[in-house]
Amino acid sequence: MLTFVHPPQRTTFPFLRDFYIAQTPPEGQQLRYAVLSIRAVETPDGIEYRPDADKIQIVGDTTRGDGFLYEDFKFGCPSDLAFAADGTNYLFVLDACKDSLFVFTSAGVEGVAPPPGAASTKPVVVSFGGRGDGSRQFNNPQGVAYDRRIVYVADTGNNRIARFRLNTDFE
Repeated sequence: MLTFVHPPQRTTFPFLRDFYIAQTPPEGQQLRYAVLSIRAVETPDGIEYRPDADKIQIVGDTTRGDGFLYEDFKFGCPSDLAFAADGTNYLFVLDACKDSLFVFTSAGVEGVAPPPGAASTKPVVVSFGGRGDGSRQFNNPQGVAYDRRIVYVADTGNNRIARFRLNTDFE
């Protein structure tokens, strides 16, 4: 489970009740949506928690992006989630079965903002991984964290902490 509250907690931080959950399917099965964005909705009877319909409705809209959080069977067994609380609001999903790190915008589109002056405004897909011990491969990754444009991955099968700088500086 992932919330949007991160240090330093200031009194100016908006009070958000929304959150994400990652679900691991029973052995031998798959979940259509293994990562869910949950919205807190105030009703006359109190607060109800509902799937974020906005993220579901954009799936397949190729004018908005090339990948989406709510694609059917996108994840095998998500092992951890992280949120970039630096204003970029990226969501990081680590998948132990696919040995991959996925990056999404706050709207649920896979990728990060394109660099200034880019021809397209669609997010640039930067998700990567695959089984192995190379610099962009993992073996049973179990933890992900984000701080100051650096993504850290606990790559347990390779007995390492992998470190990646998040940027879109293309050569």
